[in-house]
Amino acid sequence: PEMAVITQREWLRVRQLLLQVSPERARLRLGSDAVVELHAVLRDDAGEPVTRTDIRADVVDAAGGSVAPETAVSDADGRAVFVYTAGDRAADVRVRLWPEGRPRLAREVLVEQV
Repeated sequence: PEMAVITQREWLRVRQLLLQVSPERARLRLGSDAVVELHAVLRDDAGEPVTRTDIRADVVDAAGGSVAPETAVSDADGRAVFVYTAGDRAADVRVRLWPEGRPRLAREVLVEQV
């Protein structure tokens, strides 16, 4: 007997991701435990939040201070929060944020340490 094979095609929607950071620039005075909160929001191309995704943060410039945590998980709103603490000398410092495994989506915050 002949057998008919039926296959089912499933279409999967591939989401494009967008990372937004705020503020884009910040200014901190040295010497007073100066800190600024950095917010990263991860959304897909339909504007929906992307949850439970590791977001990384790193200080790019040698004159920079520190950022904590190094990795945060995006919440129900697609948001992850970091705290940058100023270094000990005047400089413009870049802090890079990106979704884990997707460095091409990285965004930078410029922090002026004065």
